[in-house]
Amino acid sequence: SSRSVAMQIANRTLVKQYLGLCRGKIDPPQGALSVPLALSATDKPLGACATEGRAAVTRYRVLGYFSHTPNGGPTMEYSLTQIQIDHGRQHQIRLHMASIGHPLVTDSKYSAQFIKEDSRVCNRLFLHASYLKCVLPENSAGEEIPFRLAC
Repeated sequence: SSRSVAMQIANRTLVKQYLGLCRGKIDPPQGALSVPLALSATDKPLGACATEGRAAVTRYRVLGYFSHTPNGGPTMEYSLTQIQIDHGRQHQIRLHMASIGHPLVTDSKYSAQFIKEDSRVCNRLFLHASYLKCVLPENSAGEEIPFRLAC
């Protein structure tokens, strides 16, 4: 059973969904981002929008919009977003959401300029795996394996 799941991870047939809180009001409220991602010589992510990069598709759907007005400050808008990736590249979700101007809350790598503001809403990166589906050897139809968020 663990070998089967490991093969599904390697073959990218495992379905994983994530919940992310993004800065700003994402419009349109659902879509797909198909932007190649480039890696440096040391396999560290360089960024999105690299035509010579590796294929990466991120699908998103906004579940709700939220506003927060800190004491005496401007009102900040947020989008709670369900995210699914087709390829699973390193930092794919973080890079893609930042590339459309809606970085994840408290993302110190791709939106460091907002860390102080974001930490008032959430003190760590707001990206959590929320759903997993794989095919177990004894069930060729695909058994859903739900788990709870730990946040």
